[in-house]
Amino acid sequence: MNLLGMKINGLAVLVLLFTGFITHIKAQDTLSSISKNIIYTELGGAGGYGSLKFERLLLKKNIAHFGISVGISTYRIIDFENRFNPDIILPISLSGYYGKNHHFEFSISQIFSSIVLSGNSDLTATRGNSISGGLDIGYRYQQESGGVFFRITYSPIFEGYNYFRHWGGLAAGYAF
Repeated sequence: MNLLGMKINGLAVLVLLFTGFITHIKAQDTLSSISKNIIYTELGGAGGYGSLKFERLLLKKNIAHFGISVGISTYRIIDFENRFNPDIILPISLSGYYGKNHHFEFSISQIFSSIVLSGNSDLTATRGNSISGGLDIGYRYQQESGGVFFRITYSPIFEGYNYFRHWGGLAAGYAF
């Protein structure tokens, strides 16, 4: 098994364990009266230039909230050979935010990328796969009852865990 496969398997086990742990804890706190889901678009952020994301609230204790989000993004959908061959970016984030309607937010992300590259000597399309890390630190507006969702973040990305890039994010969506 290659290094990418081991990282993906390790992350999958970590997410499953975390989700099981949070689900067990969640039974101790009521979430019935608040919105638990958010669908939103984000300009910048962990998905690159823009992404579509879904977030699920897993745990709420007083005014502290914890959730998980999954997104999808692309840079190009047509490769340099003019064929449908999209670049794919999949950010997965664990987040915590603190507040009632106006929140301080912090999240960590694992970003899976599959980008089309040109081959070295024959110039054919090949895929380059990588895993990067990300952080989000910022402000979130979200009412517990649902409705409009907005956030702005400083979102640095650790590309391939080798290069650091300053980045930001601006998101808007709907909580239900």
